[in-house]
Amino acid sequence: MMIRNNRKILLFIVVILAVIEISHCNYLASQDFTFDEDNDLVYIAEFGFLEGGQFNIRLESKSVIENTTEPDGTPNIDQTPQFQLYGCFEKEFTRNRQWDDVCFFNPKCTLTFVLSQGNNYFNDEIKKEGYYYFLMSKCLAQEMKFNVEYSFTNPTNNHLSYELMPLPIILMVFVAIWSILIIYWISNWVLNRTQHIKLHKVITLYPISKLIDVIYSLGYYQYIKTHGSTNVATLIMYWVIFIIFRIISIVVLLLISCGWSILPVSISKSFQNIIYICIVALAITLGIGSFLGGYYNILSFIIYIPILIIIFIKTDKSIHLIQISISSSIQKQIQQQIQQQEQQQQQVGEGDDDQQQVELGDEQPREQVQQQQPPQHPIPLSSVNSEIDRIPLEKRYSILYMYIAFKWIMLIFLGFTIILQFMAIVFTYTWAFDFFTYVIEVSLFLCLALTFRLRKEKKQSYFLFDEDYEMDNINNSRLNA
Repeated sequence: MMIRNNRKILLFIVVILAVIEISHCNYLASQDFTFDEDNDLVYIAEFGFLEGGQFNIRLESKSVIENTTEPDGTPNIDQTPQFQLYGCFEKEFTRNRQWDDVCFFNPKCTLTFVLSQGNNYFNDEIKKEGYYYFLMSKCLAQEMKFNVEYSFTNPTNNHLSYELMPLPIILMVFVAIWSILIIYWISNWVLNRTQHIKLHKVITLYPISKLIDVIYSLGYYQYIKTHGSTNVATLIMYWVIFIIFRIISIVVLLLISCGWSILPVSISKSFQNIIYICIVALAITLGIGSFLGGYYNILSFIIYIPILIIIFIKTDKSIHLIQISISSSIQKQIQQQIQQQEQQQQQVGEGDDDQQQVELGDEQPREQVQQQQPPQHPIPLSSVNSEIDRIPLEKRYSILYMYIAFKWIMLIFLGFTIILQFMAIVFTYTWAFDFFTYVIEVSLFLCLALTFRLRKEKKQSYFLFDEDYEMDNINNSRLNA
């Protein structure tokens, strides 16, 4: 077993070192672009500049330009190659409707450079703060290939776009926050290590996966800040870790909502299929949105919100199930009390009747009087789940309070998630969107930790995980029955 674990650790280290080696690159991003034979426009890059930022762009033609000439040897002006580099302010890029026929309309942008044959190098300082889109046009009926190297920097030699610049500091703060939360959660586990609760172990995956995600994101943005770009392998790993965390968080919430490891109920086959569908759909949409970006991110939003709604509905059903069980037990207790009172009254009445009968000389036996009494029929009570009814009533109340708290947690989380997603569409400041996302995720786990933490002392408003009541025993008795 020790050898197998060592092999896994060694394999993990090798993979990490390979990713680090593959991801190493300098601050210049290099790409090859190919123009079709028709007039064409190629998107190069986009970047948010602060005033005083710098851009460096080098373009190298890898194709031989075939110039046509007139019979007298003069160049044909219509066939003369025309290449231009555009650096368009965001409003210029979105409002400019001439991109479909760029060679005819010649769009106007803040930065416009005419390219010559061979190598072209441009280095300039940004005078106006804003988000810029860099594009290159070709007005020549010939296929062309270009190699483009570019480097964008903001003041203090920061290679992050202005909407990402605060992220390294924000991520450092949340690395510290998640580390503290994990220490608290594990300490609670150690202090109550005699309790073996499956749900507690599953919830532990949430903060650990998020801490890994935040640490990797910190390294990712810190590297870009210093070097300007990373390899595709690093970018893929960045999104894979994010997708894994998102799936873990959804699975944890789905398991809590259905009462797994809390209520003695088994997960139905249909709900298991729902969990599998949610995992696959979320992974696919997050992958598409991560690598394609833009409006494809809305796909993950369209899938993520219904999943949260399913969790909310399932939680409400669990609450209803517990409430029915509690009501059934209360009715049984009331019925038992009524029956006891009737029996006591009956015994008192029979004693009085016997005494009167003795005084009147009537020696009618007591058994005959009892036979004349109408039979008492208990009120039929339907039990939704007899195994839930076996949980002590006080503990069922505690579970109910816990699920009501979880329902409100999910309602607030769902509301803030919807608001945040709509804000992300309107606002372009990525760091603000990420910051509020991190705050919501920390708040969610903090609420879950306070609600589902292990406890030694019994409290009326919380569910107590202890050894006096074990779900495994109930499940075993159910199987034996």
